[in-house]
Amino acid sequence: MVEQDIFSPNSEEKVQLHQEIKKCMALPGKSSSLVLRHTQLFPTYKPIRWECTYFKAEGERPEGFQWIGFVLYDREEEDEERKRLETELIKQEWNKQKMLAQAAVDAQEKERADIGKELHDNISQMLTSTKLFLDILKTKTDEELVDRSIKNINAIIQEVRSLSRSLVPSSISDLGLIASMNDLFENIRAANVVEVEFYPDNETDGLLSANSKLTLYRIVQEQVNNIIKHAQAKQIFVELFPENGNIELIIADDGVGFDPQTIKKGMGLKNMRSRAELLSGKIDIISTPGKGSKIKVILPIN
Repeated sequence: MVEQDIFSPNSEEKVQLHQEIKKCMALPGKSSSLVLRHTQLFPTYKPIRWECTYFKAEGERPEGFQWIGFVLYDREEEDEERKRLETELIKQEWNKQKMLAQAAVDAQEKERADIGKELHDNISQMLTSTKLFLDILKTKTDEELVDRSIKNINAIIQEVRSLSRSLVPSSISDLGLIASMNDLFENIRAANVVEVEFYPDNETDGLLSANSKLTLYRIVQEQVNNIIKHAQAKQIFVELFPENGNIELIIADDGVGFDPQTIKKGMGLKNMRSRAELLSGKIDIISTPGKGSKIKVILPIN
């Protein structure tokens, strides 16, 4: 009755079932298993692997069998499930690549916007005023206007040099990352806005690709610019060193700090994150309002 009601085996499976029952009774408490097709219960063919355990009577527990069944899917269903999972993984990877690509585009667009603002706000205005001085000098000689024109032209030359240096830091390929960062920090110190202390490990340059060097340089540019604009800091501390197969860049300041949960929404930090992630790196942020800030960039050496 039990066999017929629960398992509905065919003649061949009945033989297997009786053999399994004998095996279980010979080894009380030990599990044994067999696979039955159950064609009467599952016309669409869903085989089940049954685990059988025989227990002798003990205390209040009566003698009996314990059966646990696991439905087995056929190869075609397994292939379909595997294909579904593979398709889902491909879709997720594609979406991730799209997000990274969009972040890279956003970073480029922001850089272009910054360049345009620099050209409009500084160089364009100085050129306009210099042209006005020269137009006046066509009709009369004025030593003061000549001096102002020369001063403006010298300032424009310095602005263009600074802008070109920010666009194409040639010293990275010529002198290396550390020399380029030293050059950047010297320019910042010369402006007397904030003091910069730089502690590099000289082995770092030899461990990084050209792309990794440029990425770290751009991140330093972005963060130092953020500090100067928003942090009201007196000092910036920068460290660069190899650690456990990675290169670590730490940029800290003694400024007003911020709430990382709100600053994460800023475009500047998104740009830095996208640059690091494109090289399989990451950025950690540590800051508290009133207690300065620190970012830690980790890029793999390989």
